[in-house]
Amino acid sequence: MVWEAKDLLSRMCVASPLAHDGLVYAMSEMGLFVVLDAATGKLVYKQQFRQSQAGGRPSLSLAGGHVFLS
Repeated sequence: MVWEAKDLLSRMCVASPLAHDGLVYAMSEMGLFVVLDAATGKLVYKQQFRQSQAGGRPSLSLAGGHVFLS
């Protein structure tokens, strides 16, 4: 194992993280989206998305070089 992101990802993973071009993308059911450097585990980007009161189970997908969140 190269690195762990227990503090961040333990609250995240409902869906499997997505790895692409040296980055790891993950999203929580509470709407927190993060991008981590795959080599170091360092946080590259994070954004909180608004979620409905019903909650949800986000899924990440990749198409045409773009990451889609559903």
